[in-house]
Amino acid sequence: MALQREAKTTEAAYFGQATIEALPLAGGAVDLVLCRDMLLHVEHLEKGLAECSRVLRPGGSMIVLATMAGAFLSQAEAPALFGVMGILPGNLVRERLEAAYRQAGLAIHEMEIIAGERLEYWEEEGAYYSRELIRLARMRRAPERCQEELGAERFQMAMAL
Repeated sequence: MALQREAKTTEAAYFGQATIEALPLAGGAVDLVLCRDMLLHVEHLEKGLAECSRVLRPGGSMIVLATMAGAFLSQAEAPALFGVMGILPGNLVRERLEAAYRQAGLAIHEMEIIAGERLEYWEEEGAYYSRELIRLARMRRAPERCQEELGAERFQMAMAL
């Protein structure tokens, strides 16, 4: 994909828009690649990670925050969530992610698995999930009204989230 916005370069940073599979940067051009909760949407994961590896300078770093599949998502729920959110189920599998990193020539130096702790923190700080569960209960009681207000696609996304 060609850049959709005008790219801007400073001595310290490059700002532009592209797909992870086709970064408009020279090989070895960057010190740091940051991927925050987006690899689960990348159709060509191995190609995207290879592209990240290509643009990193020798000794550069890549920080990845990746969502991985857990034990509590049922097979019945998965299609409803993945379709509307554009999630590719295979990209949630830790073994696949790690194999794709290795294939791209990237080595994992440190990994921190964060499970329910993040959710617990958000709940303690502001009862976020309690409010979301109340909102979800209201949406389930009056789905027709909510779909009319939000539209079908936004309603599906709200239910998935």
